[in-house]
Amino acid sequence: MEKKSYIIGDKVYTQSKMVWGQVRQIIKITDNLTLPSDFTPKDIIKLLEDKIPILAAIILVPEGFTVKNKPMDEMITAFEWDLELDQIMEIIDDFFSFNPIPLWLKKLSTKMGVGESQTNIKRFLEKETGLTETSLSYPEETSLNET
Repeated sequence: MEKKSYIIGDKVYTQSKMVWGQVRQIIKITDNLTLPSDFTPKDIIKLLEDKIPILAAIILVPEGFTVKNKPMDEMITAFEWDLELDQIMEIIDDFFSFNPIPLWLKKLSTKMGVGESQTNIKRFLEKETGLTETSLSYPEETSLNET
């Protein structure tokens, strides 16, 4: 899956793999949040509540725009009133399909080697994102094997 489209309100938005700028924006918004180890899209919605329109604006790109030049304020307002609950759950599920974060953490830890370096990189990622490899484990229904 390279790109996924959604119709929200009367506009078309797409989602694909994140770029570094989006990662930095998400880290800033989700600082100090911790997900339970067996999280579901519903758990994410409860944890994020008022941040969902902002996160959706970071993740999605409106038709005719790029990830770098999209109208964030306009999108946040639109998502506050036009984004439906089932769409939120679908966007979250697709987000983890496009961006397999637990797999990235594992690869990064492996690249850093075993022992002190691995511990340091995990500590760094936990500090910067507030998320741990355990807290980002996929529940069975959204396992990487199904994508």
